Amino acid sequence: MIAKQSNGVMEASNAVEEMIGNINTVNNAVDQMAYSFGELTNSAKEGTLIQNEVNLKIEEIRDSIFEIGTQIDQFKV
Repeated sequence: MIAKQSNGVMEASNAVEEMIGNINTVNNAVDQMAYSFGELTNSAKEGTLIQNEVNLKIEEIRDSIFEIGTQIDQFKV
């Protein structure tokens, strides 16, 4: 009977060790996902800054084209 109980304790201990290993694997995966999401957030912020700069340049170009068009119209008169 003691051998049977000892065997049961060993099996339970092995199962607990396996669960701990699985938990560590999940923790590592969650850590990697958190890092990846942080990188994605940083990239999105950088992309937003670049897009804002591009929008400003487009506005400058639009204003320059409008100014050139106005000058051309003045020469027509």
